[in-house]
Amino acid sequence: MSCIWVNTDSQKYLEYFPHEGTWVNSYRPYLLQALELTGSGNVLEMGVGNNSSPFLQRYCKEHGRALYSYDNDREWAHKFGAYFVGEKAENWEVGDYAMRKYTVAFIDHSPPFHRPIAVRNLLYKASIFVIHDTQPSHDFVYHLNDVFPLFKYIDHYCKEEAWTTICSNIYDVRRPR
Repeated sequence: MSCIWVNTDSQKYLEYFPHEGTWVNSYRPYLLQALELTGSGNVLEMGVGNNSSPFLQRYCKEHGRALYSYDNDREWAHKFGAYFVGEKAENWEVGDYAMRKYTVAFIDHSPPFHRPIAVRNLLYKASIFVIHDTQPSHDFVYHLNDVFPLFKYIDHYCKEEAWTTICSNIYDVRRPR
């Protein structure tokens, strides 16, 4: 895997993220890149959070994009107005998240073993995937290395402790080397 350093000094990035934050926010450069690159279309958030949800809600509202957020924790889903899929892992499989097409799919939900399943379910329904927690040291939990070969374009952001991967079969999301 090759690692890249995404420029977080751009005006657009600083507009949305004035403070660098912590390693749990390592997805931010790629998420913003995916949103800017696609320009329009539905956005999927699988797994809500204190950082990703407010950002996605603001960005989508400002740019007239529909945001579909899902979580399997009732309190978190309620807190961010997300669809509650139920607490059991198998409930993700009967949820309607895979019924739409998306230009951006942000994958950061629980349980961890469902992430590669979600990617496969959305493979032909999402243009760009931003997947959090892709560091090789955690692959025994997330099993995301199994889905990376499914993509033509892929890049890893490994500046922080928690890696993030951006991948697509439509958009060349690789940064120039």
